[in-house]
Amino acid sequence: MSGAPAPATRLPLLRAWWIADRAGMLRAVALVLSAVSFVLLLPGLMKDGGAGFVVNNVVIHLYVLAWLMLATVGVRSIGAREVLTAYFLGTFLVPVVVFVPLIPIVRWLGTGNPALATWWVPPFEEAGLLAGTMLIAWRLCRRPGRLPGVLDLMVVGWSVGAGLAIHEDGMYRRFLPGFDEGGSLAGAFGGPYGAIFPTFYESPWGYLTTYHAGSGAIFGITVGLVVMFRHRLPLVRWIVPVVWLHATIDHAVYNDHLWNDTSPLRFLTANGHLQPVVLLLAVPALLAFEHWRRRRVDLGLPGFGWAGVREAARRGRGFLPKATRLLAYGQYHRARNAALAATWARPGEPAPAIDRIEAWGRIAFAPASPEAAERSTGEVPSETGHAAPPPPARRAEPPAPRAESPAPAGPPDGSAPSSDDDASAQPES
Repeated sequence: MSGAPAPATRLPLLRAWWIADRAGMLRAVALVLSAVSFVLLLPGLMKDGGAGFVVNNVVIHLYVLAWLMLATVGVRSIGAREVLTAYFLGTFLVPVVVFVPLIPIVRWLGTGNPALATWWVPPFEEAGLLAGTMLIAWRLCRRPGRLPGVLDLMVVGWSVGAGLAIHEDGMYRRFLPGFDEGGSLAGAFGGPYGAIFPTFYESPWGYLTTYHAGSGAIFGITVGLVVMFRHRLPLVRWIVPVVWLHATIDHAVYNDHLWNDTSPLRFLTANGHLQPVVLLLAVPALLAFEHWRRRRVDLGLPGFGWAGVREAARRGRGFLPKATRLLAYGQYHRARNAALAATWARPGEPAPAIDRIEAWGRIAFAPASPEAAERSTGEVPSETGHAAPPPPARRAEPPAPRAESPAPAGPPDGSAPSSDDDASAQPES
């Protein structure tokens, strides 16, 4: 037998990724096609709603999403695919779920009837936002040995609500957060919460609304608390109908102010300021909780932090290998967070399998070539500043299926692993 090494494949890292997560790659392609379809439809939305209004709405919702994603990067188990999925769901599916059942009511009452905006629209819209958030939460909870964290679902809920808000404001030719300033972008950042949540709007009557994205974020926190605590505190599931009822009352009271100067239910919502205060306090409180929870679980999977980003980029040779390694490291980091969440939330159950998570580490940290392997120390700095052996140290090449045992990149049955490691103020409707 010849001792010559086998010829290297042209894209070995992408081949390893296909082995580890082919379903995820296919879903990524589907999301790209959905995004292209949305871009092609965007000119029509801008024509109906005004390009400036639509662009301003996109900017302020992206602004909040950006700082939410950055603030939660250390504890998140979801990435861009889940965020885009949530946004498209809020843009296309939630309006259908909300407005199709309301068609006979609209024909009966008429579009300008105060009863429609006060009594009918709020419960349907809030239920649609809650259902959209729960749908994605259900899909994320189906991953074996993985669970989303509370902040994960807050980001999901925000994205669902942002999709609905941008769609609705486009249809009504308005930019609600900057309505009092003639639809200007600066007007959105000038409100009482504008520096952090420019998507909120305070009406001339002094009532504040978090609008759809804020409601979605509240629903995300609510569903996330149920996911995280249902095995430890079963009664926690009752907060879902309570929060939905309060969000519906808040929405109805705001819409009622378009025809009435006051409402006897204003005290229940603190003039609309209760939800904003909850969101402002929830982010730091949940960040502290998530970091505390992660320290209570040990799966034997090191957390490399930003040092892992640097090492994955250093081992790549060329743009495509670097990008592949960085994406794989992101998958490792988020999959590890999801496994830690599942282990903490389900006490007494067996620890989740970690071989599929390690597979992402092997893709991220595998030496680029035999020469690079000789130069590499085989160690990656950990989050604590000490050297820690990375998962890929056990082999120099990306994982591949073997005849005698299941591939580390897939479950025992040979199926692909989950990819989810993968002129006056206007009413909200």
